[in-house]
Amino acid sequence: IQIRDWSSDVCSSDLSKSVSMLTVTNTKREVYTEEIPYTTNYTKSDKYYTTYSKVTKQGVPGEQEVTALVTYEDGVVVNRQILTTVVLRCKTVHTYFKQFFHPAAP
Repeated sequence: IQIRDWSSDVCSSDLSKSVSMLTVTNTKREVYTEEIPYTTNYTKSDKYYTTYSKVTKQGVPGEQEVTALVTYEDGVVVNRQILTTVVLRCKTVHTYFKQFFHPAAP
């Protein structure tokens, strides 16, 4: 027969800790919108000096609606499965001139 003194195994600081004995898992179907970032195109030009650049078309980000199954464990997202995406607004490309002309030295 072994007799164990449990009072020596438990210190008072351990009693104040909250330890979850159960993990709560919840899966929700969520619908949200997200931004589609625009891309940037550079156009080379030799009409101006090298310090010159000019925006020729301002880029606009697009927008899409996403439907996803989102899994939470204890309130923290652990998985996101995208079901569908629908583009609501198309992105436009941001373009600008960048000068590459180097004038000849006198």
